Amino acid sequence: MAKVKILVVGDPGSIHTARFASLLQEMGHDIRIFQSENYYIQDEHLKNITIYVDTIPQPPLNNNTLVSFYPLKHSSNNLIMDLINKFIHFTLSITNRIHIPNRNRINALKWVIKDWDPDIVFSLKMQNDGYTVNQVKQQMKQGFKPKWIHFNWGTDIEFFAKHPRYKDEHLPKIKQVLSLCDYFVADCQRDVDQAKKYGLKGINLGKQLANGGFDLKEISKIPRLPINKRKTILIKGREWNDIGRAFTILKALDQIPHELKDYKIKVILATENVKSVCSFLNETKGINFQVMEKISYTELLKIFGESRIAISSTHVDGTPSFLIEAMLMGAFPIHSDISSIREWIDDGKNGLLFPVENFKSLKKQILKALIDDELIIRAQIINQNIVMQKMDRKQIKQEWQSTIRNIINK
Repeated sequence: MAKVKILVVGDPGSIHTARFASLLQEMGHDIRIFQSENYYIQDEHLKNITIYVDTIPQPPLNNNTLVSFYPLKHSSNNLIMDLINKFIHFTLSITNRIHIPNRNRINALKWVIKDWDPDIVFSLKMQNDGYTVNQVKQQMKQGFKPKWIHFNWGTDIEFFAKHPRYKDEHLPKIKQVLSLCDYFVADCQRDVDQAKKYGLKGINLGKQLANGGFDLKEISKIPRLPINKRKTILIKGREWNDIGRAFTILKALDQIPHELKDYKIKVILATENVKSVCSFLNETKGINFQVMEKISYTELLKIFGESRIAISSTHVDGTPSFLIEAMLMGAFPIHSDISSIREWIDDGKNGLLFPVENFKSLKKQILKALIDDELIIRAQIINQNIVMQKMDRKQIKQEWQSTIRNIINK
């Protein structure tokens, strides 16, 4: 299959964006990333890729090329424009960077599409990325040549189309994206069904993992401790807006300091309010909280591999990486009970669920997971089978390669 030019509109600082773009790269396609927001962070997984950014506050990493430019109106009949384009390309070929500050990302994306002429545009998550592509397609009309695939993530529809504070603003935009994208894929079946409900007109590609799956051969090299050696509890420490509910987890742990005396409680993605409470509980209850600052992805997986339990509480999500990483590395998942999680967890068999705000229910689930070795071992076996069936990066790559081939051939 000939190289396909694919423009990924997403956040280069997101591990999901980075791992998915890397998956497309592994297929041998020509991949570039367009950052639709006015900030820039690079994820460690991005390598040898061109990234269009608004500003460049840090140097490129991993041989990446950062491009920040002023989106001049393109016209093939404009001699001056042609000369400027040639200058930009010449400068990039020498320095791997040209930086001319710009804040108008819609015009910037139009410029990239006209100049680079991609075959496919992926938008990753609806808010900002999907909305930006939607506006560009409406403005360019017939000049928008690439096929547009929108990849829906967990909060895109479930949160912004339903929450009373946001739905009046966002539901019309969501319906526009669903009416204009050529193809649609989601990270859970719930959102595939909701897309149809809210007016999807394009072709439904079903559901896929947002992070592109895992290289199971490489993952097998990361150590996993046996159950009797796992003395870590890993929690997702996000207490934020109307989504993250880490305080529910902290309230539950606060009730059982004696049962936790032999455990380290490691906290990832901790917001500042969570860090403060962890410090307070350390001092007053003697619970051994360890807030993990920025660590590599391999180090994160090692922590999952030494954890007996992995706990997350949220009002809304799709298929969380935290959940599938726990299943991958043998940590027992305990998660707030939402419909997308039930696509992966059979409560009481390969994980435990609890009502999101109910810390008393969560306390009971934690105590059960701390003493029931048989439950944990049985869950590991079930989850390992799920990993082999649904998370194999090689298989996901083949599926996407076939999908892209069909799209291009059409």
